[in-house]
Amino acid sequence: MADFAVRSVPTVLLFVDGDLVARRADGFVPADDLAAFAAG
Repeated sequence: MADFAVRSVPTVLLFVDGDLVARRADGFVPADDLAAFAAG
């Protein structure tokens, strides 16, 4: 977690081909919002 500066839970990290491309630390979100985040 320290490698990615995670400071709170839940934090969602999105990786593409092993590279961190996005992060979200908004607390709990509806499943549809999380799916849209993951889809890009």
